[in-house]
This record gives sequence, C-alpha cells and structure tokens, in this order.
Amino acid sequence: MASYRVNHRIRRLAFLAVAHAAMVLGLWPNAVPAQSFANHAFGHDLARHVIVISGEITAETPSRFVAWLNREQPDGYIILLDGDGADPRAGMALGQIIRDHGFETEVGRVEHSGRKIAPGRCFDACALAFLGGQARRFSDQAFLGFQGEETRAGAEIKNIASPQVGADFVTYLIAMDVDVRLYAAVATHTGAAPLSLSRTQSKKFRIITSDGFSPFGLSARQTGIAAYTQRVGTTRPFDTGTGMGVICARAGGGEIWVAIGNDDTASHAAGHMSQLDGMTIDITDHNDQVRSFHIPVEDMFTPKGTKTWHGRADETLIAALENATRIATRLDMPRSFGAVYTSHQLLGTDRHAINAVLAHCE
Repeated sequence: MASYRVNHRIRRLAFLAVAHAAMVLGLWPNAVPAQSFANHAFGHDLARHVIVISGEITAETPSRFVAWLNREQPDGYIILLDGDGADPRAGMALGQIIRDHGFETEVGRVEHSGRKIAPGRCFDACALAFLGGQARRFSDQAFLGFQGEETRAGAEIKNIASPQVGADFVTYLIAMDVDVRLYAAVATHTGAAPLSLSRTQSKKFRIITSDGFSPFGLSARQTGIAAYTQRVGTTRPFDTGTGMGVICARAGGGEIWVAIGNDDTASHAAGHMSQLDGMTIDITDHNDQVRSFHIPVEDMFTPKGTKTWHGRADETLIAALENATRIATRLDMPRSFGAVYTSHQLLGTDRHAINAVLAHCE
C-alpha cells in the first residue's frame, strides 16, 4: 500500500480557517476552496486511515479522483466529504465511482489538531457524491443538503429539475437505494435558505444507512451463545467478510469474548503472534463519549476451525458493552496484514442481541 506522504494539516490550513468561521456564523462562504484529495491517518494502524475529499466538486473531479486513487492506492475505505459544487452530473459521477469501489461516506473534515473527525458541510454536488457511499453517515452537527436559489450553486443545481438531468437523478437515486422522494424535495425547493436535511429526514429518504454491516444475529455456540455481524457490500478483498461478534462461552466458566477477523487475514495472522500487539475495542456511549479498551495478545486466541481472533473481555469492557451505541474493533498488527477493522453503529435490535449474550453469561 502507498505510504501517507501528504502533510494534511498544511494542505488544509486555509480551508479550516474559513470553515471554522462559517461554522460559528452558521453560513457557508460563497468562495469555496479548490477541490482536493488527501489521505489522513488518525493513528499508526491501518484501521484509522480515511480518504478526504474537500472543496468544490467540478466536472474534472471524477477523473481526477480516479487518477488519484490509481496513484496513491489509499488504504482507507471511509471517505470524508466537506464542500459543495454546482455541477450535478459531476456529483453523481463521483458518487458512482465511490460506489464502484465499495467506499463508505461520511460528512466531516479533519479537526484542526488532526486527531479526530469534526462535523462537516456537504451541499449540492458534494451531497450527490455522498449518496454514492456503500454506507453513509453524518453526525447531528453536520450539514447535508442543497443551497438556496440565490447562491450560484443553488441556482445551477436547480437544473436537476430539468427533464434530462432529472431522469438521470432519479436513476441515480434508485441505483444508490435512496428514496426517490428526495428528487421532489430538491426540485421543488425555493428561496434563499438552503435545503438542509436533518437526520430524521435523511432516515426517511434512506440517505443515511446502518454502516454497511449486517444486523447482529444470535446463534448457539456449543453451550454458549454469540451475536455476530458481518461487513457487506464492499468490493475490496481485504474488507469483504470482516465481522465482529460478542460471545458468551459457558464452557469457559461464563466468560465474554469479543471476536474480530475475516476469511483471509485471521488465519494469516495466526502464524505471526510475535508481531501482534493485541486487540483494541472502542466503545461509544449514549453521550457520544468514546472509551478505548486494549486486550493484550496473551488474552487472545484463534478458536480451532475458525478464522477469527477472540479477545477476553474484562468487567469494565463488559459494562461498556451494555450501554454501547457504536462498537469499533481492530487488531493491532502490521499494515502488511491488511484491514482487520470494524466500526458498527448499533440499532435497537443489535443492542438486544448483545445484551442477550451478556445476560446468558451472568
């Protein structure tokens, strides 16, 4: 994989200053920064890498992005989008490329410190590109939508209501599994104020998804029980089949284990125990607070007949699992092994499945 050579903070300094002012004022500047691509790593392991697309999306953006992907061969599969653009065809073309590669999309930008994802703003062509994500998400503080008619982008994006572009837009929405009622909302929106889509509206239109993972399903494991989810819909071989599970092992005296792995990498890693530093579990609670739990390699094993790593959960991790709204897992291993990483936003049924496993081991 390509090394991360881009100094992201320098490259984004001017834009972040403008974006910060816009966030404070609640406005989006008329002068949009030039569009750019970048890799960003929030840590040394592969699981913390993202692709950043920022600025104005133009007719040249799709071909430039393909060239950039071929040149950089980025490791991350989550794309952060932050910007706008007045060309609906460019937005849809970029979204199709994103879908063809199995990428996920998130409205966001890299925070000033470079340590976390900050809420972003994604309007017009950017919003159309966002819809290409195999899985799509944005926080309550992020903005997604279409500008009002009095802006240049807002006036030009209204071309989406024309018969020819409108037909392409509806076809695009169907291909991306988005409710076609979004077309009517965009085509009929008038006035200077942006059409900013709330999370409630976005769920109604199927704009945001459940993270590209299947729901947690319960299954028997000898005398125990397991809840397991698997990543779906990606075309990249080192992402396909990646999953996570929470397991009650009654045979082990009622121990709780967290499982991670995929069809290829876990068995490959099993022969390299000396290079494995353990497993990290990041738990997000109802207050959006994230806690990290490290399971050392001596508390891990690969069960015979499976290709997943299991890590023993202690009391603090078990308590955190009971109140989790998102679970992210990763193996702390050399990048050469590939992306053994999951991050799953829990739905109500997921929490019920996990709590059933925890209760089984009480």
